[in-house]
Amino acid sequence: MILKQLRLYKNLFFHRYSSSLSTIFALATGYQIRSGVAIIRISGSLATQSLLKLTRETKLENFQPKRLYLKKIYHDKTNDLIDQCMTVWFKGPKSFTGEDVVEFHIHGSKAVASAIFLVLSSFTNYRLAEPGEFSKRAYLNGCLDLTEAEGLIDLINAQTEQQRKQSLYQMQGSLKELYERWRIDLVKSLAHAEAYIDFHEDQHIENDILTDVINKVKVTYDSISLHLQDHRRGEILRDGCRIAILGAPNAGKSSLLNILTQKPTAIVSPIAGTTRDVIESTIDLGGYPIVLCDTAGLRITNDPIENEGVSRAFDRANACDLLIIVIDISTLSINENLTEQIDKHLSDLFTIKSSSFNSITKLIVLNKIDLVNENIQLKFNQLNVNVIPVSCISSVNIQEFLSKLTKYIAEKCTEPSFTTPYLTNERHRIYLTQTVEDLSMFLTLINSNNDLVLAVEYLRLATRSLGTITGVVYTEELLDVIFRDFFNRKIKAIIMSIISHLLSIRTSIYLTRNILRPTSRLIQNRFVSSTSLLLNKPDIKSSTIPLELPSSEKKKAKYNISWKTVTVTVLGGASLIAFIYYLDQRKAKNRRKLQRAAVGKMAIGGPFSLITHDKKPVTDKDFHGQWLLIYFGFTHCPDICPEELEKLAEITKTLYKQKNKQQYPFQPVFVSVDPERDTPELISRYLKDYSSHFIGLTGTREQVADMCKHYRVYFSQGPKVGDDYIVDHAIIMYLINPNGDFVDYYGRNKSAKEVADAIEQHMNTFKEMNK
Repeated sequence: MILKQLRLYKNLFFHRYSSSLSTIFALATGYQIRSGVAIIRISGSLATQSLLKLTRETKLENFQPKRLYLKKIYHDKTNDLIDQCMTVWFKGPKSFTGEDVVEFHIHGSKAVASAIFLVLSSFTNYRLAEPGEFSKRAYLNGCLDLTEAEGLIDLINAQTEQQRKQSLYQMQGSLKELYERWRIDLVKSLAHAEAYIDFHEDQHIENDILTDVINKVKVTYDSISLHLQDHRRGEILRDGCRIAILGAPNAGKSSLLNILTQKPTAIVSPIAGTTRDVIESTIDLGGYPIVLCDTAGLRITNDPIENEGVSRAFDRANACDLLIIVIDISTLSINENLTEQIDKHLSDLFTIKSSSFNSITKLIVLNKIDLVNENIQLKFNQLNVNVIPVSCISSVNIQEFLSKLTKYIAEKCTEPSFTTPYLTNERHRIYLTQTVEDLSMFLTLINSNNDLVLAVEYLRLATRSLGTITGVVYTEELLDVIFRDFFNRKIKAIIMSIISHLLSIRTSIYLTRNILRPTSRLIQNRFVSSTSLLLNKPDIKSSTIPLELPSSEKKKAKYNISWKTVTVTVLGGASLIAFIYYLDQRKAKNRRKLQRAAVGKMAIGGPFSLITHDKKPVTDKDFHGQWLLIYFGFTHCPDICPEELEKLAEITKTLYKQKNKQQYPFQPVFVSVDPERDTPELISRYLKDYSSHFIGLTGTREQVADMCKHYRVYFSQGPKVGDDYIVDHAIIMYLINPNGDFVDYYGRNKSAKEVADAIEQHMNTFKEMNK
């Protein structure tokens, strides 16, 4: 009941659709395209105005929604006839954009479209739509979510049959349903965990509720992790399977490209090194989009231009999904082991730039098979399944090659055993990966340290990351679940009693104001009618004629409200406010209890012994008497740490402006979770780019791990690529007070201003408590 009223107020004051938006128009059938019919689409609160003005109709009732009408359209100022066309309108919210939409199906002449655009642009609050604005309004008005909008864009851009099927599947809500199911599961788990924190002392909270939360989060974690293991099939199908054609000079790479594109895309010449750059061409093979890349011949050369072409060939090959290696069959000896010769040939090619391409699928093409006799051809035909002999001149085995290539691409784009929709967008992958990382941190914290408050923060971040994909992030849903599943019946009864009492007071005020002193039969009838209406019980004796109080009676009744009614109203409101305050205090108390260990110390923080970026040994006691804001990261971090350190620098700048008002100084601290690479000298140079006030800390791996354990900081070194690697770590800032006690923590979802304001509040509270 309460939540329904809250939703009503939200819809009244924060509704998505705003009638103040401009009415937009655009050519829906594309520009610079000659066609028999063109469609001009108009969307907005004033869309029907164009329908009436251009057709000279006076009443909108002459047009029924979703029906086509043959009409002549005129210039609204000169009355010149512009065209005879079909018109239709869709009444909002039952339209594509959720607004009133009008369409003119005109003749596909550029002159006709321009004339209508000129008229529309003269209308008040009309303007030309920006690219994608119709879909944007559909999203803002709740007609599409982000995944459906992306599916629509992909459908518009689809060039092949398989792309059409995938984008249509997504546009119809397949990914939305999957992501929404996961999100709802996480919202429920988060709500249950929040309820456990806030009300765990109440008898109605079951003991195993936390176990259920952990089990459900594990299920969601496993499902999302499996979904991420799709080998980018959806993205490959959406963007095209990238294939590089590699080989030595004059092996026949350009000839093969011309066969695949069915046109002279590349120059074919007996002179070695003709192709110096990467030549790209897009084709449709069996309904799958392919981006072919012909490359320079791979060899060691002193020619700087050709050498650059070889480098580009290797760079492009590293970014491809499949490699076609073309080998001149005349370079192989029939008297030796063919498989070993092919392997050696590949090894010689790849070592030119120290590449292996082990993770990329390869298809070996032995070109110029027409130069050997049939007996020798049989031996080549019996080689490995990923080796196929062809002739680009006489087209021998070209159909077999195309069939095998199509099969390879189909395997790259589809997987029969994969039952869920494929990821089609890198944006989805980024947020799903972040969701998995946050869920992993939640499970790690709650299983190893039983630190529920911090663990729930990671669960909240995971829920937000998942909701960002579809554009749905609602706090209200948490309240729904908490109130529905966990709110104590006694508390419910108290709230409903107060609400019921306030509603009855409101009814009394209404009756007092409107039907006070029923001195006539007419007024008595009105009293009966009003009472019946309020109680939703029709009364057959009441008058059906709308009656009004005489003006003299209205004037007398206006101020005739008893002090008892006012007193009860004030007391009822005060009781409700006091009750809500009691709940907030109890929730805060429960959170403080869960943040402390059994011995009464903080569950986060503890002693440490490290060295500063100036090579000075320090312990936690050296920082007593200061406010610390500690961030754990590493100097080789590509993106997250720089963003967080910029935020930390902004927080520091804000707080240093207030240092004269502070009882104790503020000190930002950076702790490296990569002690093997982050030397004091490196940390010193790194931090200077952000703020001169930062102190950097490092030490041995054991010392850093010990501090991270005290602060519940997860970190793990990722796989090495040469000497480089990434360190996965928790992204949280910890606030420590001058006594060395943990006070608060801040995740990535907090802005610099929000963190600075929160720290100032903690400083003021600490100052008041220590007067």
